[in-house]
Amino acid sequence: MFIMKGISKLCNPPGRLGSSLKCTSQANVPEESKPLNFVKYLELDSQVEAGVGSRLYHPRNHPGVMRGRVVEPPIDLLQAMEVTAEGRKKSDLSKAADGLKRQLWGRHLPPERSDYIEKMKVERMNTLAAVSELSHEVAPGTYDDLEEKVVTRRLKDLIHPWHPMSVTKETCLQYLISRTPAEYCILHKIFSEIRLKDPTFDPTTLFDFGSGVASGYWATKEVWQKELKEVYNVDSNLEMNELACNLLKLAKQQFSPETGVYFRQYFPVSVDRTYDIVLSAFTLLELPSFKDRMEIVAQLWSKTEKYLVLIEDGNSAGYQAIMEARNLVTHLETPDADDHIAKFHVFSPCPHDFLCPRFIKDKTPCNFEISYLTPKFLEGKQHQKKHLYSYVVLKKAPRPSSDPQWPRCVRETLLRSKSVHLKLCKSNGTLEDVILRKENNNRNAYRCAKRTKWGDCLPGEVGEKEKGT
Repeated sequence: MFIMKGISKLCNPPGRLGSSLKCTSQANVPEESKPLNFVKYLELDSQVEAGVGSRLYHPRNHPGVMRGRVVEPPIDLLQAMEVTAEGRKKSDLSKAADGLKRQLWGRHLPPERSDYIEKMKVERMNTLAAVSELSHEVAPGTYDDLEEKVVTRRLKDLIHPWHPMSVTKETCLQYLISRTPAEYCILHKIFSEIRLKDPTFDPTTLFDFGSGVASGYWATKEVWQKELKEVYNVDSNLEMNELACNLLKLAKQQFSPETGVYFRQYFPVSVDRTYDIVLSAFTLLELPSFKDRMEIVAQLWSKTEKYLVLIEDGNSAGYQAIMEARNLVTHLETPDADDHIAKFHVFSPCPHDFLCPRFIKDKTPCNFEISYLTPKFLEGKQHQKKHLYSYVVLKKAPRPSSDPQWPRCVRETLLRSKSVHLKLCKSNGTLEDVILRKENNNRNAYRCAKRTKWGDCLPGEVGEKEKGT
């Protein structure tokens, strides 16, 4: 594992997203107040306009729609999960799995040493006066000990405790039951978006860091409907690797060095080998520091041939980890003064390569929602649940000139009487709240806007015109 030169200079302090790895090409467009006689309208992409007009497709299925049906893991995997859980009381297993799921959702980024130092200085100053008043009541030689105890207690209240997850056979089983359905659906959706937007991409190799129960392998195989030539799974926990292997055996899937499917605890020795898809799903938060996260992301990027896919839970910590990684790659791939062509671009979900405007504007996570079904064997019936996730897909290629860079809907669409309220992330790196009224838009444009939901792309450009024109 290598340490990149100057990585510590890219974050000051490293625990804060706002100052870490800022994109040098950040768009900072001030939002101007517009006269009340101007209204918003949607100008549909010409091909979309023609497709809707000729009834080639319904507005609910316009090309910007990214959501799909609720998918389930393959039947072979579900049956393997059921066999693995045999002998356990299903209600107890389900309860323990829900507890682990809540624990994982509540994970924070590990505090940096600088956080401890700064907060310790502040608390020492705050407690010095209070402790000094008690100095006449304290036995000689114990004054410093008292001050240290007060400061330590305050730090425990202020800084969220972080420690590596304790992974045993029991927690591996709980993870399998609680997280696999949601993780599989998320991976299936993101891979389906890659296949939809890049139909010529035909992956043959996959590198999965933090592979867990090999959900990446299952989703890749299902989306592209093919056997990959090489799948390199890396998970530092031996128990998790054994569980993933057992699931493949029960599902009668071939996995061995001869068939190109590997399970390892460490990165491969070769540094020159690259893979069509490099994946890290729900793993960055398990790394002990900012430095470790950046080193891993840099290594993953160096192993990427086409696509790097990074996914975390859609809470503040997961979103921050994704933004740190995104900003690091942006920093590494910033064009030189003599080379104005970027060697990569943000494939999804962003329609731009600038710093995330959501953090600049409102400091709330940019996340998306997925629906999934719980395994039927747990309670004899299935329940539909939802999960929030944050992600980024980075492609090692310049952004093609044919990319329309349609605005992305980053919050739930609000439908009102004869109007649609959208929150859009736009290609110029800004976040905009848009109200499209029926009276100011043509029929096809308004119908497409109404069917654009959270996570979809709006197939056109939002413009302004004078009211009544």
